Amino acid sequence: MDVTTTKILIIFGLLILTLFAALLPLFCVQYSSLKRRRQRRSSEGFWAKLFWCCNTGSGSKNGDSPIPDDTGSKMSKSSSSSLTKRKSRSQRLMSALNCFAGGIFLGTSFIGLLPEIRDTFETFEIKWPQLSGPKVMLVNGTKVAEESEAALMPIAEIVITCGLFLILIVEQTAHGVNHWYHKNKSKKQKRGDKKTLQVEAGEITAMEMTQPDGNSQTNNSDTDDEVKQAHEHASIRSLMLVASLSVHSLLEGIAMGLQKDLGSVMSIFIAVLFHKMLMAFSMGTNLVQSKQAIKKVLVAALIFSMMSPVGILTSLIIEVAGGNGYVTTLINVVLQAIATGTFLYITFFEVLVAEFEGHGQRITKVVSLLLGYGAILGSIFAQHG
Repeated sequence: MDVTTTKILIIFGLLILTLFAALLPLFCVQYSSLKRRRQRRSSEGFWAKLFWCCNTGSGSKNGDSPIPDDTGSKMSKSSSSSLTKRKSRSQRLMSALNCFAGGIFLGTSFIGLLPEIRDTFETFEIKWPQLSGPKVMLVNGTKVAEESEAALMPIAEIVITCGLFLILIVEQTAHGVNHWYHKNKSKKQKRGDKKTLQVEAGEITAMEMTQPDGNSQTNNSDTDDEVKQAHEHASIRSLMLVASLSVHSLLEGIAMGLQKDLGSVMSIFIAVLFHKMLMAFSMGTNLVQSKQAIKKVLVAALIFSMMSPVGILTSLIIEVAGGNGYVTTLINVVLQAIATGTFLYITFFEVLVAEFEGHGQRITKVVSLLLGYGAILGSIFAQHG
C-alpha cells in the first residue's frame, strides 16, 4: 500500500472516529435520560401497584412498608460509590492514554520530524547575515581581505518555536477576548443595577403595594437573568474551545499529509488519533455539561472532526499542484516545522502540565509517557535498521 492511499484511508478513519468520540458524551446523556424515563414509567406502573398490595396486605400500621427506611439510602449510597469508582477508573484510563499520546508526540517531534526538517532547511543554505565587512590583513606588505564563511542559521529550530508561539498566541488571545467580553458585560450590568436601585429607592410602585408576591417576581427575573448570563458565558467559552482545538487539528493534519514515508505517517497518525479522540471526548463532555443545544454540539463535533482531514487534503493538494519545486519544498518544510511546534505545545503545555499537576497515579503517567516515547523510538530504529 502506497503512502497516498494510506493518507486517504486515514482521512476517513480520523473523521469517523473523532466524530464518534465527540458525540459519545451526547449519546450517553441521551441514553441515561431515556433510561430514567423508562424506569419512572415502570415504577409508576406494575411495580408500584405490587408494592402497594404487599404493604397493605402485610398488616403493618397505617399501611407503612415493612421494609426499613434505611434500605433506600443504602442502595443509593452503594450506587453512588460504584459510580464514583467507575468515574475514577475512566479518568485513570484517559490520563494514561493522554500521557501515552504525549510521549508519542515528544518522540515524533524530536526523533522523527526535527532531523528531517533540519536537513531540508540546510539544503537552502540560509546563513547568518554578516553585519561587518571582511577583515583586512597584511600579507607580505599587501592588504588581503580575509574571507570568513558565515555559519548556517538554525532555521528549523526558529520556525518550530515560531509554530509553538503561534498556537500560544492564538489560545491566549482567545482567552483574553473572552475575559474582556465578560468584564465589559459585567460592568454594564452593574451600571444598570445601580440605576434601577436609585429608581427603586426614590419611590415604591403601586404594584409592590398591591401584590404580596412582587418580591418573588423580581427574584424570579433575577434568577432568569443569571441563568441566561451563565448560558452565554458557557457558549462563548465552548466556542473558544472549539476554535483553538480546530487550529491544533488543522496543523496536525498538515504535518501528517506532508510526510513522504509510510512509517512517519503511521507514527503521527497513532499520536494524532489518541490525542484527537481524547480531545474530542473532552470537548463533547464540556459542551454537554454547559447544556448547549444538540444542534450546536453536532456542528462543533463535525467542525472539529473535519479539521485534520482538511489539513491532510491541503498538503496533498500542495504536493500535487506544486510537484517537487523549490517553492513547494519550502512551503512544505515551513508548514511541517509549524506543525512540529504545535506538537511540542500540546506535549508541554497541555499534556504534561495538565496531567502532572494532579497528585494521583504519577508512576502510571510516567510509565505511559515513556511507553509512548519508546514506541516511536522503536519504530524509527526498526525503520532505519
